[in-house]
Amino acid sequence: MTLRASPLDIKLGMEVYASTTPGVGGRIRSRFEDFIVEEILLDGSEATLRLKEEMHDFSKRGRYLICILIKKGIDTLSAIERVARRVNVSPEMIGAAGIKDARAITAQHVSVGAVTPEKMNVDLGEIRLVPMRFSEEKITPGILLGNRFDITVRNIPHECSETQEMILETSRELMRLGGVPNFFGHQRFGTVRPLSHTIGKLLLKEKFEEAAMIFLSELSIYESPRARSARIYLRESVDFNSALKRFPRSLFYERLMLMYLSKYPRDFLGAFRRLIFADSSSRLINHTFSIDFSARE
Repeated sequence: MTLRASPLDIKLGMEVYASTTPGVGGRIRSRFEDFIVEEILLDGSEATLRLKEEMHDFSKRGRYLICILIKKGIDTLSAIERVARRVNVSPEMIGAAGIKDARAITAQHVSVGAVTPEKMNVDLGEIRLVPMRFSEEKITPGILLGNRFDITVRNIPHECSETQEMILETSRELMRLGGVPNFFGHQRFGTVRPLSHTIGKLLLKEKFEEAAMIFLSELSIYESPRARSARIYLRESVDFNSALKRFPRSLFYERLMLMYLSKYPRDFLGAFRRLIFADSSSRLINHTFSIDFSARE
C-alpha cells in the first residue's frame, strides 16, 4: 500500500491508495458517450437508455407520473429546469433520486405530480423525458439503490496484453487486501472547486454568510479567467446585483444564489435553500477509511 496521495486527495480525507501498482493511463470522458450512467431503484426499476415500447404501462393510476429523464452534457438540476419551463410546471414538482454527471449520457427516474403522460413526453435534443408509469410514491433519494456505469478509457499507452496484466496484478493486490475503501470521490465535494464539505460544516455551525461568500467567491485555478474575475469582484464589492451581471451563465448555481441575494441581501440561509451540498461527514468518513487501511500495512 502506498501513502503517496495527492494534496487534493488528502484535503478531502483520501489519505491512502489501496494499491501500489501503477495505473494503465489513458483518458476518460473524451466524449459524452464514454461515460454512461443508468439508475437503479430499490424496487429493481432500471432507467435505461434502451427504452422499449413494452416498458410503458399506464394501466394503474397513481398520484405521480414516473418518467425516465435521459440527458447528454448537462447536469440534472439544469435539465429539470429546462423541462419544467417547456411543460410549464414548477421545478419543485419534479422529484429525483440524485444528481447525475453532467459530462456524460445519463438515464434516471423522475416523478411529476398531477400531469398526464401526453404533457410530459418531451424531446429537447440533449434532454428527453419519457413517461413510463403511474405510482403512489414519488422519486426521492431514499428509494435509490445505485447506478450502473459503462466507462470507456481511450488512448491507453500500452499493448492490450500488457494492459490486461497490469489490471490483473491490481486485482490480485486488492483481493489480498479484501477490497477497496469506498471513499466519497471528488464529485461529492465538487470537481472544480472541492468546497461542499467546508460549506456544509459552516452551515451546521449556522455561519450562513461565511458559507455563502465562500461558495460565491472562493477562487479555483481550474476555472476560466472570467469566472475568477467575477468572484474577485464580488469578494471586493459584496454587490450581489452587479456581480450577477458579471458571473458567466455556466455558473448556474452561483447565479441562482445571486438572484436571491439581490432581492434579499441578508437572507443567506434562504439563499441556500435550493442548493444541494454534501455534508462535512463525507470527509470524516474518508479520513476514517484512510486510518483503517493504513493500519493494514
